Amino acid sequence: MAPVRPIAVSTCVLLALSGTAGAQSVPTPAAAERFVEVTPHVSFGNGDTSGIGAAVGLRITPRLTVELDTEARLSNIEQLGRSHANLLIDLPSGARWKPYLLFGAGLESYRGFHQVP
Repeated sequence: MAPVRPIAVSTCVLLALSGTAGAQSVPTPAAAERFVEVTPHVSFGNGDTSGIGAAVGLRITPRLTVELDTEARLSNIEQLGRSHANLLIDLPSGARWKPYLLFGAGLESYRGFHQVP
C-alpha cells in the first residue's frame, strides 16, 4: 500500500495548480493560416494495410489548400502503397470546430491472393 502523506501532498499541489490552467489563446489570422502544413501519420492493420506516411498541404488562399498525401506500407517500405492529391475548402467555422470539404483522387495498391507478374 502506498504511503498516504505523499499522495495527500501531491493531490493538494495538483488542486492548487489547477486554477492556473487555461485554454490556449486564439491565434492571429496570420499564424492560423500557415503557408505549408505537414501532417505525419501511421496506420495499423493486418498484413499489407499497415503503413507510415505524411500529408503536405500548400495553402493557396485563406480557405483553399492543395494537399499531397503519400503512405508506404510497412510490409514493403520501398514502394508507395497509397498516394492522393486533395483539394480542401474550409467552410465558415463554429466556436470549437472547423468544417471543410475535401475533393481528391488517388491510387491505392494492395497485394491480393492472386498476383499478376
